[in-house]
Amino acid sequence: EIDLPRFNLNTPNIIYIGVHLTLTLSNSPSHLLTAHPPKISGTTPVKIMKIRLCIPSIIEHEVAGLLRYPSVATVSETKNIYHLREISNRHMTNFTDIYLFSCHRFVCMDAKLNFDDNAAFRQDDLFQQRDWTQEDEREVEAAAYNLNYIGLDGSIGCLVNGAGLAMATMDIIKLHGAEPANFLDVGGGATAKQVAEAFKLISADSNVHAILVNIFGGIMRCDVIAEGIVAAASQLDLDIPIVVRLQGTRVEDAKAIFTTSDLRILAVDNLEEAAKMAARLSNIVELAKQVSVDVKFELPI
Repeated sequence: EIDLPRFNLNTPNIIYIGVHLTLTLSNSPSHLLTAHPPKISGTTPVKIMKIRLCIPSIIEHEVAGLLRYPSVATVSETKNIYHLREISNRHMTNFTDIYLFSCHRFVCMDAKLNFDDNAAFRQDDLFQQRDWTQEDEREVEAAAYNLNYIGLDGSIGCLVNGAGLAMATMDIIKLHGAEPANFLDVGGGATAKQVAEAFKLISADSNVHAILVNIFGGIMRCDVIAEGIVAAASQLDLDIPIVVRLQGTRVEDAKAIFTTSDLRILAVDNLEEAAKMAARLSNIVELAKQVSVDVKFELPI
Protein backbone atom coordinates (compact mmCIF):
# COMPACT_ATOMS: atom_id res chain seq x y z
CA GLU A 1 0.00 0.00 0.00
CA ILE A 2 1.15 3.54 -0.75
CA ASP A 3 0.24 6.55 1.34
CA LEU A 4 0.17 9.54 -1.01
CA PRO A 5 -0.04 12.91 0.77
CA ARG A 6 -2.03 15.79 -0.65
CA PHE A 7 0.21 18.69 -1.67
CA ASN A 8 -0.55 22.37 -1.37
CA LEU A 9 -1.14 23.73 -4.87
CA ASN A 10 0.38 27.07 -3.84
CA THR A 11 3.75 25.39 -3.17
CA PRO A 12 6.01 24.04 -5.94
CA ASN A 13 6.24 20.27 -5.84
CA ILE A 14 7.96 17.66 -7.90
CA ILE A 15 6.68 14.14 -8.50
CA TYR A 16 8.77 11.25 -9.83
CA ILE A 17 6.60 8.78 -11.72
CA GLY A 18 8.18 5.53 -12.86
CA VAL A 19 10.94 6.40 -15.32
CA HIS A 20 12.01 9.88 -14.28
CA LEU A 21 8.87 11.72 -15.31
CA THR A 22 9.23 15.07 -13.55
CA LEU A 23 6.39 17.47 -12.98
CA THR A 24 6.22 20.56 -10.82
CA LEU A 25 2.77 21.73 -9.95
CA SER A 26 2.78 25.53 -9.77
CA ASN A 27 0.11 28.05 -8.98
CA SER A 28 -0.04 29.59 -12.45
CA PRO A 29 -3.09 30.99 -14.28
CA SER A 30 -1.96 29.16 -17.41
CA HIS A 31 -1.55 25.89 -15.49
CA LEU A 32 1.96 25.56 -16.94
CA LEU A 33 3.89 22.76 -15.24
CA THR A 34 7.67 23.19 -15.11
CA ALA A 35 10.47 21.28 -13.41
CA HIS A 36 13.10 22.67 -11.03
CA PRO A 37 14.45 19.55 -9.24
CA PRO A 38 17.67 21.06 -7.77
CA LYS A 39 15.88 24.05 -6.29
CA ILE A 40 13.06 22.02 -4.81
CA SER A 41 15.27 19.27 -3.45
CA GLY A 42 17.37 21.85 -1.64
CA THR A 43 14.49 23.76 -0.06
CA THR A 44 11.68 21.25 0.43
CA PRO A 45 13.13 17.73 0.31
CA VAL A 46 10.18 16.30 2.20
CA LYS A 47 7.96 17.18 -0.74
CA ILE A 48 9.96 15.06 -3.18
CA MET A 49 8.67 11.53 -3.47
CA LYS A 50 9.14 8.55 -5.74
CA ILE A 51 6.09 6.58 -6.83
CA ARG A 52 6.21 3.14 -8.35
CA LEU A 53 4.14 3.01 -11.51
CA CYS A 54 2.89 -0.37 -12.61
CA ILE A 55 -0.08 -1.99 -14.27
CA PRO A 56 -2.57 -2.09 -11.33
CA SER A 57 -5.12 0.65 -11.96
CA ILE A 58 -5.16 1.73 -8.31
CA ILE A 59 -1.62 3.07 -8.70
CA GLU A 60 -2.56 5.03 -11.81
CA HIS A 61 -5.55 6.57 -10.05
CA GLU A 62 -3.39 7.55 -7.09
CA VAL A 63 -0.81 9.19 -9.34
CA ALA A 64 -3.49 11.09 -11.22
CA GLY A 65 -5.10 12.04 -7.93
CA LEU A 66 -1.80 13.44 -6.73
CA LEU A 67 -2.03 15.93 -9.59
CA ARG A 68 -5.47 16.92 -8.24
CA TYR A 69 -7.08 16.02 -11.57
CA PRO A 70 -8.14 12.36 -11.12
CA SER A 71 -10.27 12.26 -14.26
CA VAL A 72 -10.54 9.20 -16.47
CA ALA A 73 -8.49 10.98 -19.16
CA THR A 74 -5.65 11.81 -16.77
CA VAL A 75 -5.53 8.24 -15.47
CA SER A 76 -5.38 6.96 -19.04
CA GLU A 77 -2.57 9.37 -19.95
CA THR A 78 -0.60 8.34 -16.88
CA LYS A 79 -0.86 4.71 -17.94
CA ASN A 80 0.10 5.57 -21.52
CA ILE A 81 3.33 7.20 -20.34
CA TYR A 82 4.39 3.93 -18.78
CA HIS A 83 3.40 1.81 -21.77
CA LEU A 84 5.15 4.18 -24.20
CA ARG A 85 8.35 3.67 -22.27
CA GLU A 86 7.93 -0.11 -22.37
CA ILE A 87 7.31 -0.45 -26.10
CA SER A 88 10.04 2.00 -27.19
CA ASN A 89 12.85 0.80 -24.87
CA ARG A 90 13.59 4.21 -23.39
CA HIS A 91 16.11 4.93 -20.67
CA MET A 92 14.56 8.27 -19.80
CA THR A 93 11.41 10.30 -20.35
CA ASN A 94 11.59 13.96 -19.43
CA PHE A 95 8.58 16.21 -20.05
CA THR A 96 9.71 19.82 -19.65
CA ASP A 97 6.53 21.66 -20.70
CA ILE A 98 3.12 20.17 -19.98
CA TYR A 99 -0.10 22.14 -20.30
CA LEU A 100 -3.39 21.33 -18.61
CA PHE A 101 -6.49 22.24 -20.60
CA SER A 102 -9.96 22.92 -19.26
CA CYS A 103 -11.06 19.44 -20.31
CA HIS A 104 -8.57 18.07 -17.76
CA ARG A 105 -6.30 16.66 -20.43
CA PHE A 106 -2.53 17.04 -20.21
CA VAL A 107 -0.69 17.94 -23.43
CA CYS A 108 3.10 17.69 -23.68
CA MET A 109 4.66 20.59 -25.59
CA ASP A 110 8.31 19.64 -25.09
CA ALA A 111 10.01 16.38 -24.14
CA LYS A 112 13.38 14.67 -24.05
CA LEU A 113 13.51 10.94 -24.73
CA ASN A 114 16.58 8.74 -24.37
CA PHE A 115 16.49 5.38 -26.14
CA ASP A 116 18.46 2.25 -25.38
CA ASP A 117 21.04 1.70 -28.15
CA ASN A 118 20.95 -2.03 -27.42
CA ALA A 119 17.35 -2.07 -28.63
CA ALA A 120 18.15 -0.55 -32.04
CA PHE A 121 17.38 -3.83 -33.81
CA ARG A 122 13.84 -3.67 -32.39
CA GLN A 123 13.32 0.06 -32.91
CA ASP A 124 14.60 0.57 -36.45
CA ASP A 125 11.96 3.20 -37.31
CA LEU A 126 12.95 5.30 -34.31
CA PHE A 127 16.70 5.06 -34.86
CA GLN A 128 16.34 5.92 -38.56
CA GLN A 129 15.08 9.35 -37.48
CA ARG A 130 18.34 10.24 -35.71
CA ASP A 131 19.81 13.41 -37.23
CA TRP A 132 23.59 13.09 -36.91
CA THR A 133 24.13 16.62 -38.26
CA GLN A 134 22.68 18.00 -35.03
CA GLU A 135 25.30 16.27 -32.88
CA ASP A 136 28.90 17.01 -31.95
CA GLU A 137 31.21 15.57 -34.64
CA ARG A 138 33.52 14.10 -32.01
CA GLU A 139 30.64 12.35 -30.27
CA VAL A 140 29.44 10.95 -33.60
CA GLU A 141 32.93 9.63 -34.36
CA ALA A 142 33.17 8.12 -30.87
CA ALA A 143 29.82 6.38 -31.30
CA ALA A 144 31.14 4.68 -34.45
CA TYR A 145 33.69 2.90 -32.23
CA ASN A 146 31.25 2.28 -29.36
CA LEU A 147 32.92 4.90 -27.18
CA ASN A 148 31.00 7.18 -24.84
CA TYR A 149 32.46 10.65 -25.39
CA ILE A 150 31.34 14.10 -24.28
CA GLY A 151 33.51 17.13 -25.02
CA LEU A 152 34.14 19.65 -22.24
CA ASP A 153 36.12 22.90 -21.89
CA GLY A 154 39.09 21.83 -19.77
CA SER A 155 42.72 21.02 -20.55
CA ILE A 156 43.16 17.45 -19.27
CA GLY A 157 42.02 14.70 -21.59
CA CYS A 158 40.51 11.71 -19.79
CA LEU A 159 40.37 8.07 -20.85
CA VAL A 160 38.60 5.84 -18.34
CA ASN A 161 36.68 2.56 -18.28
CA GLY A 162 33.26 2.85 -16.67
CA ALA A 163 30.99 5.88 -16.38
CA GLY A 164 31.18 6.02 -12.59
CA LEU A 165 34.97 5.89 -12.56
CA ALA A 166 35.06 8.48 -15.34
CA MET A 167 32.98 10.91 -13.29
CA ALA A 168 35.10 10.28 -10.20
CA THR A 169 38.22 10.94 -12.29
CA MET A 170 36.83 14.26 -13.48
CA ASP A 171 35.94 15.18 -9.91
CA ILE A 172 39.45 14.53 -8.61
CA ILE A 173 40.93 16.54 -11.49
CA LYS A 174 38.78 19.50 -10.46
CA LEU A 175 39.70 18.91 -6.82
CA HIS A 176 43.32 19.60 -7.72
CA GLY A 177 42.60 22.83 -9.54
CA ALA A 178 42.36 21.66 -13.14
CA GLU A 179 39.50 21.04 -15.56
CA PRO A 180 38.71 17.89 -17.59
CA ALA A 181 38.62 18.31 -21.36
CA ASN A 182 36.20 15.46 -21.88
CA PHE A 183 34.24 12.54 -20.51
CA LEU A 184 35.37 9.36 -22.25
CA ASP A 185 34.28 5.89 -21.19
CA VAL A 186 35.83 3.08 -23.24
CA GLY A 187 33.59 0.51 -21.55
CA GLY A 188 34.45 -2.83 -20.02
CA GLY A 189 35.45 -4.73 -23.13
CA ALA A 190 37.42 -2.24 -25.19
CA THR A 191 39.99 -3.44 -27.71
CA ALA A 192 43.41 -1.93 -28.40
CA LYS A 193 41.95 -0.34 -31.56
CA GLN A 194 39.18 1.34 -29.57
CA VAL A 195 41.73 2.71 -27.13
CA ALA A 196 43.78 4.04 -30.05
CA GLU A 197 40.70 5.73 -31.52
CA ALA A 198 39.93 7.21 -28.12
CA PHE A 199 43.41 8.75 -28.03
CA LYS A 200 42.86 10.22 -31.47
CA LEU A 201 39.66 11.88 -30.28
CA ILE A 202 41.32 13.31 -27.19
CA SER A 203 44.45 14.56 -28.94
CA ALA A 204 42.40 16.23 -31.70
CA ASP A 205 41.31 18.81 -29.12
CA SER A 206 43.85 21.65 -29.23
CA ASN A 207 42.94 22.63 -25.67
CA VAL A 208 44.25 19.33 -24.26
CA HIS A 209 47.61 19.91 -22.54
CA ALA A 210 47.89 16.55 -20.76
CA ILE A 211 46.15 13.17 -20.85
CA LEU A 212 45.13 11.18 -17.78
CA VAL A 213 44.33 7.49 -18.24
CA ASN A 214 42.59 5.82 -15.31
CA ILE A 215 41.79 2.13 -15.76
CA PHE A 216 40.54 -0.41 -13.25
CA GLY A 217 41.02 -3.81 -14.83
CA GLY A 218 38.17 -6.05 -13.80
CA ILE A 219 36.70 -7.31 -17.04
CA MET A 220 39.04 -4.95 -18.87
CA ARG A 221 42.65 -6.12 -19.21
CA CYS A 222 45.28 -3.51 -18.40
CA ASP A 223 47.70 -4.86 -21.01
CA VAL A 224 45.12 -4.29 -23.76
CA ILE A 225 44.81 -0.68 -22.66
CA ALA A 226 48.60 -0.35 -22.61
CA GLU A 227 48.90 -1.74 -26.15
CA GLY A 228 46.30 0.74 -27.40
CA ILE A 229 48.01 3.67 -25.66
CA VAL A 230 51.43 2.80 -27.08
CA ALA A 231 50.03 2.28 -30.58
CA ALA A 232 48.11 5.56 -30.54
CA ALA A 233 50.90 7.63 -29.00
CA SER A 234 53.41 6.26 -31.52
CA GLN A 235 51.14 6.86 -34.49
CA LEU A 236 50.07 10.35 -33.43
CA ASP A 237 53.54 11.45 -32.32
CA LEU A 238 52.06 13.09 -29.22
CA ASP A 239 54.15 15.80 -27.60
CA ILE A 240 51.96 16.25 -24.52
CA PRO A 241 52.49 14.35 -21.27
CA ILE A 242 50.53 11.15 -20.66
CA VAL A 243 49.84 10.08 -17.08
CA VAL A 244 48.58 6.52 -16.67
CA ARG A 245 47.10 4.91 -13.58
CA LEU A 246 46.33 1.22 -14.02
CA GLN A 247 45.11 -1.29 -11.44
CA GLY A 248 43.72 -4.79 -11.82
CA THR A 249 43.94 -7.58 -14.36
CA ARG A 250 47.41 -7.96 -15.94
CA VAL A 251 48.64 -4.63 -14.59
CA GLU A 252 52.24 -5.90 -14.41
CA ASP A 253 52.11 -6.87 -18.09
CA ALA A 254 50.85 -3.37 -18.87
CA LYS A 255 53.71 -1.75 -16.96
CA ALA A 256 56.18 -3.91 -18.87
CA ILE A 257 54.70 -2.69 -22.16
CA PHE A 258 55.22 0.93 -21.10
CA THR A 259 58.75 0.23 -19.87
CA THR A 260 59.86 -1.37 -23.13
CA SER A 261 58.35 1.39 -25.29
CA ASP A 262 60.21 4.55 -26.26
CA LEU A 263 57.34 6.75 -25.16
CA ARG A 264 57.34 9.27 -22.33
CA ILE A 265 54.48 7.75 -20.36
CA LEU A 266 54.27 8.45 -16.64
CA ALA A 267 52.88 5.44 -14.77
CA VAL A 268 51.43 6.18 -11.32
CA ASP A 269 49.71 3.66 -9.03
CA ASN A 270 47.77 6.15 -6.90
CA LEU A 271 44.83 7.99 -8.50
CA GLU A 272 45.22 11.14 -6.43
CA GLU A 273 48.91 11.38 -7.27
CA ALA A 274 48.11 10.78 -10.92
CA ALA A 275 45.53 13.58 -10.92
CA LYS A 276 47.96 15.96 -9.19
CA MET A 277 50.67 15.16 -11.72
CA ALA A 278 48.33 15.63 -14.68
CA ALA A 279 47.15 18.97 -13.31
CA ARG A 280 50.71 20.24 -12.80
CA LEU A 281 51.91 19.08 -16.20
CA SER A 282 48.89 20.59 -17.91
CA ASN A 283 49.63 23.90 -16.22
CA ILE A 284 53.27 23.78 -17.40
CA VAL A 285 52.24 23.13 -21.00
CA GLU A 286 49.63 25.89 -20.91
CA LEU A 287 52.10 28.44 -19.51
CA ALA A 288 54.67 27.46 -22.14
CA LYS A 289 52.15 27.94 -24.95
CA GLN A 290 51.24 31.37 -23.65
CA VAL A 291 54.84 32.55 -24.10
CA SER A 292 55.45 30.50 -27.27
CA VAL A 293 57.98 28.17 -25.67
CA ASP A 294 58.31 24.49 -26.57
CA VAL A 295 58.36 21.99 -23.71
CA LYS A 296 59.75 18.47 -23.93
CA PHE A 297 59.28 15.93 -21.17
CA GLU A 298 61.91 13.33 -20.34
CA LEU A 299 61.48 10.46 -17.91
CA PRO A 300 64.10 10.19 -15.16
CA ILE A 301 66.73 7.50 -15.68
